[in-house]
Amino acid sequence: MGGGDSAPFSFFRTFSWRGRVYESLRHLARGLASLDLFVHLTAERSKLALAATRQTADRLRGLGCHDVLIFSQVGLAEDEIRRLGNIPARRSGPFRILSVGGLLHLKGFDLALRAFARFSCQFPESEYWLIGDGPERKRLTTLAHTLAIDRTVVFWGALPRSQVLEKLAECECAVASSLARIRRMGERRGDGCWAPGDLP
Repeated sequence: MGGGDSAPFSFFRTFSWRGRVYESLRHLARGLASLDLFVHLTAERSKLALAATRQTADRLRGLGCHDVLIFSQVGLAEDEIRRLGNIPARRSGPFRILSVGGLLHLKGFDLALRAFARFSCQFPESEYWLIGDGPERKRLTTLAHTLAIDRTVVFWGALPRSQVLEKLAECECAVASSLARIRRMGERRGDGCWAPGDLP
């Protein structure tokens, strides 16, 4: 189960009008659902609840779930990890950062673009690739142009998983962006292999 995460209220002003309306309705719906007697009965009777994040797990426990297991919704199969691990390190070309996900207000891609703009001032040969699509794409494209990084930011749109892995192989760092939780998915070591990691 997911949806228990909330973006910090301080980020609310960075949302588009659509994002503000969505987040307000989401918050209201979650609040009303937590008052529903049947939701509590279902939670109390559940044998096991799977949560995508700690925040969702806490909400499930608050509803009455006794046994909650945090089970990540993202990952790679073992053969995919082996495939990525066998890719030789790139010796030339720009330093590339990759993000994959729905271009939604609560993902914080606008903040990622602002951070990349600052990063690219010191490292102008770097690139930021975004894979995914969504209602915020036009706004993000405009922001990249406003920040004067539109030549080094590439919006690939939605791609099949096999192509996502190919793009991942062409990058040095993969960053998953989310206002509810920021996580570094992994980085390429000096030997060219990918190493998982988390930011605190």
